[in-house]
Amino acid sequence: MQAVSKLLCCAFLTSAALAQSHKTKTAEKLDLPLELSREAPLPANVGKALALSEASLAADPGAKAGQDGRVILTYGSGTPTIVCALLNLTEIDLEPGETVAKDGVEIGDTAEFLTLVRHVSRGEGQGGYDYVLVKPKAANIETTMAVGTDRRVYYIRLRSTEDKFLTRVAFSYPAEVAAKALQEQASLLKLSSLEADLPVVLPPPRPPIKPWKYTTKTKGRDAAYLLPLSVGDDGAHTYIQLSPEARVRGLPVLQIRDASGPIPANTHWDDNTLIVDALFEDGCLLEGVGRKQQRVCIHNLSLAVPLAAVPLAAKENGHAAK
Repeated sequence: MQAVSKLLCCAFLTSAALAQSHKTKTAEKLDLPLELSREAPLPANVGKALALSEASLAADPGAKAGQDGRVILTYGSGTPTIVCALLNLTEIDLEPGETVAKDGVEIGDTAEFLTLVRHVSRGEGQGGYDYVLVKPKAANIETTMAVGTDRRVYYIRLRSTEDKFLTRVAFSYPAEVAAKALQEQASLLKLSSLEADLPVVLPPPRPPIKPWKYTTKTKGRDAAYLLPLSVGDDGAHTYIQLSPEARVRGLPVLQIRDASGPIPANTHWDDNTLIVDALFEDGCLLEGVGRKQQRVCIHNLSLAVPLAAVPLAAKENGHAAK
């Protein structure tokens, strides 16, 4: 009996020693420094692509004042950043007649941002449109959002803050306006050629429109509706995009300044875009006469060589439109 007890005791002590040795080795293993990372190294050939993408994020979207408190951004001019705030809605308006595709809104951080798509009707023939509402749930969060429509895809960077935000945002499309004008011109030429049984001769492609950097000055109690949504030129013509309201309320005329003073400009309309057969440094959009005249003067900051030293708006008393 005593021999059995001694054997059991020896077995217990041996098991305890083995367990202690295992614990010691495990602890030693755990004390080793571990370097774990889920990020794989980037290939060497993506550096240029990343630099171009970062440049797009840093590009100036050409923000301008629009109707009813809207901020107008130039579509295609980099990746716009839209600032949102807690407890507030930011409205992103699409082009009249444009609709968001089914499941067309995708956002990187669905946990911290809420998005809703709504539609507004403006009466028969006035062009309803879709708009996207964005509401952040937390401050100091940055993510990106893509909105796919029946016309294009908007890629937007969102940034949430405690109290600073953009109330309403819309877009201008100067490059698409120019492309549309070229297509219409080509269609007319093709139709004329078919009717005359002549071969189609297309005009040379129109140079791309370069957006202006410009300032504006209004005069008149209700002149804000004449503020341009965008201004640019192709080296020979100036394109001034206005809101649909500007054409409904009355077609404005353009007065520009040359060496001899203010003169009427040669212009024609393409939808809501006033196309000017010249480049200018200073010009004024005029609608109405006398005390009821509404005026918006445009000063071009993009010209390398100024065309005039005195802005047109500064000569109101001596050269007012009749």
